[in-house]
Amino acid sequence: IPAQSTVTVYLHFAPKTTNILSNTGTSGIGEAPQLSTNYAEYDDGVNVFNFYDNFAGTTLNSTWINLGQAPTTIVNNGVSMSTANGVSDGGWNNIYQALNNSVIEAYMKDTGTGTTRGSMIGLGTAAYGGIGTRVTDYSVTPAGSWTIEAGISIGSLLPTYTSGTMFILSGAYSTTMQKEYENYNLIQSQTASALSTPTNISFATYQDAMFIQWLRTRAYPPNGIAPSVSFGSVK
Repeated sequence: IPAQSTVTVYLHFAPKTTNILSNTGTSGIGEAPQLSTNYAEYDDGVNVFNFYDNFAGTTLNSTWINLGQAPTTIVNNGVSMSTANGVSDGGWNNIYQALNNSVIEAYMKDTGTGTTRGSMIGLGTAAYGGIGTRVTDYSVTPAGSWTIEAGISIGSLLPTYTSGTMFILSGAYSTTMQKEYENYNLIQSQTASALSTPTNISFATYQDAMFIQWLRTRAYPPNGIAPSVSFGSVK
């Protein structure tokens, strides 16, 4: 939907016995992969988002490149990954031309137990996020410490997060700012200048373990303002 424009969307009410779900992205309604009886049966994310992976099946998509350090990775309708204590970052990278104003998001949970550990999703100009948004969670139950690894790092406590709890982790990136969200609630932000268009998507752990249900990128709303919605009459 272009900025400064108005689009009318018509809503149809179907009988309860009618299945209106579809994975096509062009007809019917999609849903998150974990919500259907058969995993990803109605997941249309690949047709909706700039980049999308629901880690369906038991093998990792061939576009993912191992970043080294031999992370233990298990794909089973979602991806689980862990690195041993004393092992530096291990993870996977995907070279993908993202938008200059992008959001990277994952529905995930940290499943580690150590007191010094990290799980991250990254969007930037190099592996591990480079100078773009790198969202890092060094979790210590029940709180976590979050940082943006670019320019000056900022740390803040996140008392609502408990290790082992599924949540949506988001990192917003543009040429002038970087922001981190937990379940769409802003955790921290910082300004930046002259950041390049991100080309790499990654997820990794540091002496930690995590599970990711799905990972995606999408466009950041123009000027950070989401579209407004109003409802007309029901006929």
